[in-house]
Amino acid sequence: MVISFMDKPLTNLKVFLLEDAKESARILSMFLEKAGAEVKWQSDPLKALKMLKGSGVDYDFVISDISMPKMDGFEFCSEVIKESNLKFTKFIAVSGYKESELTKNGFDFDVYLEKPINSKKLISKLCEAIH
Repeated sequence: MVISFMDKPLTNLKVFLLEDAKESARILSMFLEKAGAEVKWQSDPLKALKMLKGSGVDYDFVISDISMPKMDGFEFCSEVIKESNLKFTKFIAVSGYKESELTKNGFDFDVYLEKPINSKKLISKLCEAIH
């Protein structure tokens, strides 16, 4: 599947991004917004949980870093899935670890992306996940 940012393939999709590295978050947000997505970002997993629980927003995707202080991405997404408005949300893991290392940790992400993130691969994987 050939994806073009010009086509805005993620228009009308809501993405919640949890990434503790500000530069990585800025770059990921830029990729997603260029593709048409509406992005909310948080760097702290505990604050992110409060934001999601109180928002009432039906996010299409939750993109989470795996290695973070206070709470890892597995624990974070396990808590998020308990929210009734987020039961149909797709969960995307971004990590410096290989997918085989991540799959043995309990939470079953819909998509795994290894850092550094390639913009075309990111958008392509999200498009595949919604179709």
